[in-house]
Amino acid sequence: MASINKSMARITKRPIPLYKQLAELSLMFIALLIMLALSTVLAMELTLRAL
Repeated sequence: MASINKSMARITKRPIPLYKQLAELSLMFIALLIMLALSTVLAMELTLRAL
């Protein structure tokens, strides 16, 4: 998604607005947090089942 915006900005010779960059960064951060939470839950499930 970010590469598409960068290529569009390069074609149209306009810089990417800051709010779009912030929105993409926050979305990636939220996705990372969700993945971390899911992996922790999975690890806890596996360790509890092993005991």
